[in-house]
Amino acid sequence: MEQTYPKVLVLTRNAWNNNNCTGNTLSSFFASWPKERIANAFFRAEKISNTICTDYYRVTEQEVLRHILNKNASLGREFTYSHADGDDIPEQNDNDIRRNAKLYSFFSRNRWNLAIWARDILWAAGNRKNKSFDSFLERIQPDVIYMPCYDSVYMHRILRHAAEKTGARVVLFTGDDTYTFRQISFSPLFWINRFINRAVMRHSVRLADTLFVVSELQKEEYRKYFGDKCVLLHKGAEFNGFSPKEPSDPIKIVYTGNISSGRWKTIAALSRAIGEINREKTRVTLDVYSLSARSEKMVREMSSGKGVSLMPPASSAQIKSALKNADLLLFVEPFGLRDSLKWRLSFSTKLTDYLASSRAILAAGPEKLASMSFLRENDAAICVNDISQLGEKLGCIVDDPSCLLEYAEKAYLCGSEKCTAEVTQNTVYKYLSGENYD
Repeated sequence: MEQTYPKVLVLTRNAWNNNNCTGNTLSSFFASWPKERIANAFFRAEKISNTICTDYYRVTEQEVLRHILNKNASLGREFTYSHADGDDIPEQNDNDIRRNAKLYSFFSRNRWNLAIWARDILWAAGNRKNKSFDSFLERIQPDVIYMPCYDSVYMHRILRHAAEKTGARVVLFTGDDTYTFRQISFSPLFWINRFINRAVMRHSVRLADTLFVVSELQKEEYRKYFGDKCVLLHKGAEFNGFSPKEPSDPIKIVYTGNISSGRWKTIAALSRAIGEINREKTRVTLDVYSLSARSEKMVREMSSGKGVSLMPPASSAQIKSALKNADLLLFVEPFGLRDSLKWRLSFSTKLTDYLASSRAILAAGPEKLASMSFLRENDAAICVNDISQLGEKLGCIVDDPSCLLEYAEKAYLCGSEKCTAEVTQNTVYKYLSGENYD
């Protein structure tokens, strides 16, 4: 029986770009969706890079501010864009993108609550009665609205307006703990912001039929708040056959992904261990690929060891090549209590890519975090739960790399059972089409 795909409107804060984890995950979820049955509205001046969607609406914070100052200023626009065909995004200036990237990078490093509230007020004041967005919604007429659960009040307001305007069903996704109180902060403003975000998320989940979550631990906890709406969904990958490689000399370690929230400290600890191992001869190297903002201190400490390189920004295709050429893939979580609580329910999107790569994984992080629990329970990685033992474990691997082929196979088998693209896309189709109600 031929599948009938509902028309989906994807709401995202960022542009849909496969070079970041949000865009990469979206492409994993909607890879099988027909182009004529999907559209994306996004709310930052950023570059698009995906082969899934061609129908877009964009409004930026600069436009919102100009509209507040001048009611006749344009606010948002619809356009079609095909990354595969090399089209240019209409009226999008590369200089604007670079300026915005610096601004977003600054605020990602310095999440000042007052600045966050000012942004929400800006959107509330400047994006009301947005006729161009309403026109876009009337043209699209979505059956379903899909949105990641951002910790941004204005995104939830946009979702609520779109749902009320169209009558579409709502499906949400959350990859982080943006709801519970299991956090550490001594700032009253942090807790005020937490209460606000809990309220808007609770309202959005009430609108939704389904809330996708990324780990068994998150599903268990969130079902206490949201009931059976919580459905487990991992990012999927193609598992096209196990293709291992013999370890090279020196052993090549590759890390890809986020270095914020204390992860860089774990990488720095490994960097120091690599420096010790390579004191007389280079026996192991580490290449770090990350789009995260980094301070001078982070750069200095992560690259302190001989043989460690912080690589320039890379495309998704370049990342795939780096994984293929590696002997060992590094996965890290923060060990500090505050940061580990922040990420305790998350399942890193890059883990799926690691599992599909036919390479062994060295995972370092507290054992109770969801990602670490998954790897340990499935024996899918060489796990280190005490940062003081990281250097010793790496030394054992360097002295006897025969375990790399064994753990490469274990990782691949785990992923092929639990994280395939087919299972992911079938789950997305089932809940967005409403088949789960049949």
